[in-house]
Amino acid sequence: LHLHFLYSAFRTVPDSSDTLRYSIGAPRATASLTGRSTVATMTPRLTPNAVLDFSKEAARIGANDRPALLFKWWLAGRLTHRDLWAVITNVWMLAETPQQALGVATWVDLFRKVGFVADDPEIDQPLQPLTIFRGASWGHRRNMAWTSDFDQALWFAQRILDDDRPRYVFRATVDPGAVLALIGMEGGRNEREVVVEPSQLPR
Repeated sequence: LHLHFLYSAFRTVPDSSDTLRYSIGAPRATASLTGRSTVATMTPRLTPNAVLDFSKEAARIGANDRPALLFKWWLAGRLTHRDLWAVITNVWMLAETPQQALGVATWVDLFRKVGFVADDPEIDQPLQPLTIFRGASWGHRRNMAWTSDFDQALWFAQRILDDDRPRYVFRATVDPGAVLALIGMEGGRNEREVVVEPSQLPR
C-alpha cells in the first residue's frame, strides 16, 4: 500500500499522474511508503470512580494541560487500560495542540495501549485503506492529526498565521493499522479528525 502527498493550500494544479499538487510555494517531490497493519481491539469495561475523579481534576485545569495530567495518572496506575480508553479521545480533542503537549512517542504509546478508539461508539476501525488530508507548513507535514475531509484540511492550512512560510494540504492513503483514532466524524466539532502514527507516513 502506497501513501501519497498532495500539496496545496489555495489553487489546484492538474498533473499528468494520479497525484495533484496544491501549493503556494514550489511543489515538492511525491513520497511513498508501505504501511503495515497492527490492529488492536478491546472490550471496554470502565472503573467509574477513576474516570469521574480524573474528569473532575481535568476540569480544574486548562485543556492544554490535560494531556500531561492524563499521562501522570496513567504512570501512577490510577487509570486502567479501559479507563484510558474512556478518556483519551476527549483529552486529545480538547487540547489546542495535543501533540506538542505530550509528544508523539508518548501519545502513540497511549493510543496503542487501548487499541483503536473513536469518540462515537458506533464507529469501527477502518477495514480498508483510508485517504486523509493535513493542512500545514512543510515542516509540520508528518504530525499525528489529519482529517478525512479535504475542505477541513484546507481551512487549517489557511488558518496558519505564525509566519510567511508556504502552506500546503497533504494527502496520504494509509493502512487501517496506521489509524489510532477517529474523532469528530459526526456532529460536534465535525472536523473528521484521523489520528495516525507518524512513523507510518511517507518519508
